[in-house]
Amino acid sequence: MRYRTPEDDDVDRIDAKEAVRRTKEYLSSLFADEDIGNLGLEELDYDDARGLWSVTIGFVRVWKRLNTSNQQTERELVSRIMGDHTSRYDGHPRTYKAVTISDDGKVLSIKNRDIPDVA
Repeated sequence: MRYRTPEDDDVDRIDAKEAVRRTKEYLSSLFADEDIGNLGLEELDYDDARGLWSVTIGFVRVWKRLNTSNQQTERELVSRIMGDHTSRYDGHPRTYKAVTISDDGKVLSIKNRDIPDVA
């Protein structure tokens, strides 16, 4: 376990907005070939003693929403043609990732995060 030292005070620390921005950017890049969408902040926490951000981001994976024959519904096709990319994710299960980021903005870990569905 890493704890902050007085020398850590000299390090340029990122703020909450920057931690979230970097997390979204990192996950978008990491999962680019999976066509993820609807990225959104779910949880944010800062551990001052350890100098770590914990950022949970939710998103939808397109491959999770396709049926067994990999055919798109009529609504999804119309949405894509008309340029409405958000509705193609409506009603599909979200994936959650808990990302740990250091004070200086480095991604240290990515873990699955189970968040129960709210009915």
